[in-house]
Amino acid sequence: MDAMKIFTQLSLNSLNRKDQMFYDPDAKFRVERVINSNGAQVSPGDLLFIVRPVPDK
Repeated sequence: MDAMKIFTQLSLNSLNRKDQMFYDPDAKFRVERVINSNGAQVSPGDLLFIVRPVPDK
């Protein structure tokens, strides 16, 4: 996927703020869907991945 060559790597935990936690840093997540149109350009802010928490065993 060419989009991965363009953008900076991030972690879900880096999206959390001191006053609001979006993603539990102790939880594990799974990529459920990769949104990729062949040949389409990707712009900053485009939704590329859908992630879901993995249930505890």
